[in-house]
Amino acid sequence: MTRGARIHDPLARASRRTDGDTAMTRPATLALAAALVAVLATPPAARESRTERVAFPAGTTGTTIEGSITGYEAVDYLVGAEAGQRMMVTLETGHTATYFNVYEPGKGPGEEALAVSQFGGVHPMVPDINRFDATLPTSGDYTISVYMMRSAARRDETAEYRLRIEIPAAQTMTETVERDYADGLQGGPDFWQVRLADRTSRLNVHSGPSAGAPVIGRLAHGKTLRNAGGCRMAEGRRWCDVSDTRGLRGWVAGAFLIEAAPPAPDRPVLPAHAAVPSADPVDGAAPAFVVRLANRGGLLNMHGAPSAAAPVIAQLPFGATVRNAGGCTVAEGRRWCDVADARGHRGWVAAQFLVPGETDVIELHGSVAFHAVEEIPTDLIPADSGARAASTVAGTMPEIPEPHAGRREIPSGTPPYFGTFGASAVAVRAAPEAGAQTVFTVMPGTVLRNLGCEGAWCEVGSVGDDRTGWAEAAWLEPAESALRAGQGVFDATGLITCTQAASAPARDCAFGVARDGGGSATLVVIRPDGMRRALFFENGAFVSTDASQAGGGFDTEATRAGDTTIVRIDDERYEIPDAALYGG
Repeated sequence: MTRGARIHDPLARASRRTDGDTAMTRPATLALAAALVAVLATPPAARESRTERVAFPAGTTGTTIEGSITGYEAVDYLVGAEAGQRMMVTLETGHTATYFNVYEPGKGPGEEALAVSQFGGVHPMVPDINRFDATLPTSGDYTISVYMMRSAARRDETAEYRLRIEIPAAQTMTETVERDYADGLQGGPDFWQVRLADRTSRLNVHSGPSAGAPVIGRLAHGKTLRNAGGCRMAEGRRWCDVSDTRGLRGWVAGAFLIEAAPPAPDRPVLPAHAAVPSADPVDGAAPAFVVRLANRGGLLNMHGAPSAAAPVIAQLPFGATVRNAGGCTVAEGRRWCDVADARGHRGWVAAQFLVPGETDVIELHGSVAFHAVEEIPTDLIPADSGARAASTVAGTMPEIPEPHAGRREIPSGTPPYFGTFGASAVAVRAAPEAGAQTVFTVMPGTVLRNLGCEGAWCEVGSVGDDRTGWAEAAWLEPAESALRAGQGVFDATGLITCTQAASAPARDCAFGVARDGGGSATLVVIRPDGMRRALFFENGAFVSTDASQAGGGFDTEATRAGDTTIVRIDDERYEIPDAALYGG
């Protein structure tokens, strides 16, 4: 037999006859096809397989994979889908003895296959050789195994191929994905835990079940989450609807979750003092609201629904500005407004405690994650704003002097700043113990200096003064650049070239930058008119700008010129050297 010759099968030959020429009846043919699927579905016994997880590009319903196998090699592709969805698989190869099998969730090579691509035209799910097209019976991870027939594998032949997998979005999908999970909310466990191979990395929380959906938060390894709404298959992978104790709710990739026990009870979320309403009515069409309480030490509860009986998911202090996220409604005889705060919490508050305000939060990828930009300290702005510092021209940003002398060295790899979180104020104590005297308290979302940790406690310092104390590590997380820059905590300052209007001349503008590392940073620029513009970068690429300034429709464009990113926002223009993002 010549190299690459097709190994024919009686059933395959029968599939090419017309119904009138075939000796078997259609029911008998299908019965035989089913029997052969069970008998012949297994690739060579000595297979050398590898497994690859398939994830479709964000916002798409399919992908094409190019690969090759030699001899007894096989590749098992895992792709997630829901019951009722249609899956189409096509294998293109010049090698006539290479096929694929499709296995249902929970099954794989060595077990009965759902379909074998060799049986084209006979099996109802295989309309032609190396084509699969069917409505899927169950939800979960399907295995598509590409392999070579034994006769060709024995000759150590090589087959190059292109595998196309498509799963169009279903109109309605009501079945929650279930696998080997405990009973709980809609078929999954009550709680998940984040499991990451790199424990220093973070798991993105998206606003929808898609890698292209806006990122609304990030979760650390070991974080316990509530199963908020079950899991779904999208873009070829499993996505789970989760929420954390801070009120953050969104979708995460299920591959990074394991079943977990309930977390320890969170802090009580009762207000320190009763909130007394403002006398002014709120305008439900305002872009933002400001919390106004008669007793400024009070806290306003944010509920999960427009009801005083709904769970409290966050608390807001006097003067806090929140975005109008969905307007206002009337329930239980009072007005409630759907709002979002600067930490990503979204919920309902009583409208009587709100007054109209300006939008002074900055949106990052569609989620509120950045406090209003504070003043860049005047001692960090070069005195001669018309002359660029030589170090800045050379691409090295001058580091901000350490304002707090005597700060101890913290271990390598630990964050220099923490951000606080939780549903209530965080106490900073005189000693690392729960009964120690409270030195000061801070609200969630406050940046603190990291002075070193011991066990479950970390010594922290206020950014604005020399106060120090101990806070429970459970209420601290690394402060990301957007949070730090929003509170005026910068890694470097300097001058960049900027233009405020189309006809205006270019000039030097002071800036401050807070870096997350790897080119991810938040850069705040003081424009010639004294206003501020925040620019967000990820991996060295410009991704978005703030929405805190009044003006145009924020048409943005970013181009590269050498080692500089040129950002245009309406008629504004900013030249950002790579050194500002990465450090010099």
